Amino acid sequence: MNYIVLRFICKSEIYFIILNYIFMDRRKKKSIQVINYLASKSPNSKINRLKLMKLLWLADRYHLLRYGRTILKDSYFAMEHGPVPTVTLNLSKHIDDYTNEYLIFTRYSIESKMSPDLTFFSETDINVLDKVLRDFEIYNQWDLCDISHEYPEWKRFEQALNDPTTPNSYSMEMVDFFMIPKDNGKNFSSFFEISEEIIFESKQIFHSRKRFELNSSKR
Repeated sequence: MNYIVLRFICKSEIYFIILNYIFMDRRKKKSIQVINYLASKSPNSKINRLKLMKLLWLADRYHLLRYGRTILKDSYFAMEHGPVPTVTLNLSKHIDDYTNEYLIFTRYSIESKMSPDLTFFSETDINVLDKVLRDFEIYNQWDLCDISHEYPEWKRFEQALNDPTTPNSYSMEMVDFFMIPKDNGKNFSSFFEISEEIIFESKQIFHSRKRFELNSSKR
């Protein structure tokens, strides 16, 4: 009997390990395709890396507010130049066989060399990415950094980030993304004009997902 139970437990653990591997591989590939999508839509199919990070933040922030999830499955950190999706940042600097099929990396920019694989995207993913490009493509990376510094998820760490004796990055609280600052003429908060009812529903979806992920990790 104990042997049967042990074998069942082992099989279950292997099953979750395999699922986690598949999930991680798909998450990585989707991140590469999101990079590729934004690069392919930029002039000469090339985008500045810092500008890319800020466009990703805007897209994830909007998608979270509107639909209760981010486009990327990433961990955001507050850094000197604003919010950064750290997993995607690392992927944007390291070439492997899969990445090499789609992208060319230089010191400061990323170039698309093949059309993005849209099977990784939902309809809302594409709609939000296109919306971000329509509204912010004309701004350079430093303009976007300044905009990002107006938001509560970065403001929370502003004092520490400006202190040379403290760490240069801090893990962001995703719940801060649900806060929309009042328009001050330079934060473009009108971009996030979404009804309070929708934001409330999105927040409920977000917390439900977090509880599910937490319970799954305990299995």
